[in-house]
Amino acid sequence: MPWNLYAEQVQNGEIIACQKIKQAVARYFADLSNPDYFFDESPVRKFLAFSRLCPHVKGHLRGQPIELSDWQIFLFANLLGFKRKDTGLRKYRSAYVQVARKNAKSTVAAVLANWFLIMEKGQQDIYTAAVSRDQARIVFDDARQMCLLSAPLKKRISIQQHKLINPKNNSLMRPLAAKSSTIEGTNPSLAIVDEYHLHADNSVYSALELGQGARPEGLLFAITTAGSNTISACKQHYDYCAQIL
Repeated sequence: MPWNLYAEQVQNGEIIACQKIKQAVARYFADLSNPDYFFDESPVRKFLAFSRLCPHVKGHLRGQPIELSDWQIFLFANLLGFKRKDTGLRKYRSAYVQVARKNAKSTVAAVLANWFLIMEKGQQDIYTAAVSRDQARIVFDDARQMCLLSAPLKKRISIQQHKLINPKNNSLMRPLAAKSSTIEGTNPSLAIVDEYHLHADNSVYSALELGQGARPEGLLFAITTAGSNTISACKQHYDYCAQIL
């Protein structure tokens, strides 16, 4: 299990990691022994296999299968693997991922978006949100390009300029401009908040979170670089996540 190996190597010092990564690893091992949860390997293994059907869309690797990094595998293992014993539903409803630039941020989010569009059961609504429609399109366009370049994905998806549709279950993916008024009334099963540190306030995040109330396994996935504003909504959210970690 590559996710478990990564956790062990962080724990024993083979992989150099910051304190918060070490805390995330400690929480992983604590959850494995927590009687309220169980770890379901099946969706994690399926996700890793699915990710290899998603090609790179930029640069010299364009068209080649994506191989997730160890930390990315560990991330998705936590999000998709841990489930509540009382309901069988996923433990995690939200994720905050902060990475340095040039760490395939948009690629990671696009793979997750395509997974929800194609592999999750039932009708799914997937939205990518950012400070501008152009920014929101970055993750969407990466997901769209993956569908165009991958034959297994392309045959399952109706690929349009501004949305992707899975005709089998009427699932939909589209970008959203970062205005809470455009988000109110949505019911996202997956909402991706890109470059959270650029958001002027927490209104978009809160509107997406509220819209997921009727989705028992909805996921709010915020991914961002750090930014420099120490009083932003993103920094406040970062501090909250660090506190509960």
